[in-house]
Amino acid sequence: MSRLPATLWYLKEIDRAKPGTGLSFKPGDPIELAQKIKFMHELWLNKNEIYLRSVSASRKIALRFDTSRIAPKYLNTILTISKTYKER
Repeated sequence: MSRLPATLWYLKEIDRAKPGTGLSFKPGDPIELAQKIKFMHELWLNKNEIYLRSVSASRKIALRFDTSRIAPKYLNTILTISKTYKER
């Protein structure tokens, strides 16, 4: 994922020694992105335990953004805005 302020609360960089929740890269830098993809492939090949623990941690974060959880929040926001607009 790119290094944006909105991602910093859940991004813990994966490295060769410890698991994390992802890897960051500079937006617009395809070379760095390719290096991160290669890193994950090498981690999968050579440090499988760290790879698997990182994937598990990443999945836990991703579940917080599941459509079944997020869509009702968006709908509620739209209905609240609509109601407020109609009252004016």
